[in-house]
Amino acid sequence: MKAGERIFYRTLEMLEDLTEICPEDIWKNPQGDGIFFWCHVYHAFFGIEFWFRTSNEGLEPYKFGKTVTPELEEFSESFLEKQDMEDYKKEIRERCREFFSFVQEKGKSYPSPVYGKLTLEDMVLMQIRHIQHHVGYLNRILSEKGVKCASWKDSWGEGR
Repeated sequence: MKAGERIFYRTLEMLEDLTEICPEDIWKNPQGDGIFFWCHVYHAFFGIEFWFRTSNEGLEPYKFGKTVTPELEEFSESFLEKQDMEDYKKEIRERCREFFSFVQEKGKSYPSPVYGKLTLEDMVLMQIRHIQHHVGYLNRILSEKGVKCASWKDSWGEGR
């Protein structure tokens, strides 16, 4: 699983970079799809929080102290500032560490505690795909507005 873990973390870095490089006016305003930039970032991070659980006990989502939803189709009553996302990223990183320790202990072919029809390896690959989908979408938004995009991170630790 070392390769999958390494590639996952490089993918996660690209999502994290978007939080840092996105200008406030883009972060705080709905985009062409009517959804705020921050909502896409939160949705992608929440996918990790949900799927990288080591048991199927109920999920207690991260508390922002605000009413927000990770579902893109639903309207959030509150707004997440970039600092909110920075704090959340730390929690997500801890979730990842716990999950990859669990994978090392159980093995990549072990059934996912969240959805037993898939393996732990499936969960990693699914999250890489999900994050990359949102990174690509959000990079397109930045590019169309003339803003520097999140750089590609290759799987051996060097970026472009």
